[in-house]
Amino acid sequence: MLVKTEEWNGHQIRFIQMGNEWWALLKDVCRPLGLKTFKVSQQIPKDYLKKVLIETSILKEYRTSKKGQRKTQQMLVINELGIYQMFYRSKKPEAINFRVWSGTVMQKLRNKVGLPQYEVMRMLD
Repeated sequence: MLVKTEEWNGHQIRFIQMGNEWWALLKDVCRPLGLKTFKVSQQIPKDYLKKVLIETSILKEYRTSKKGQRKTQQMLVINELGIYQMFYRSKKPEAINFRVWSGTVMQKLRNKVGLPQYEVMRMLD
């Protein structure tokens, strides 16, 4: 299992490659956004979440009891679309900035496709 760690706002976010996609450990994304892992796991669409077995050797907070012994831990991972959903739930300033930015991207898209402002809801069609 290929693992990459990214740092964001002083927090380590671990990503695991599954197929052609990178999935983040849910608890790693929840921590800096001030969200509870259990609540997020209940609110995010289930196809954005997966339970995976991860070797504890990549998880700093778990130690193996015997040298060379491999242990696994079942953990929740979340895909990119799920992370975006988390940004919309968080009250942290960085998440609010993301919402403002994504709104301007949608505004530019609306203008590009020629919809006037009063037809903004048609983007949901």
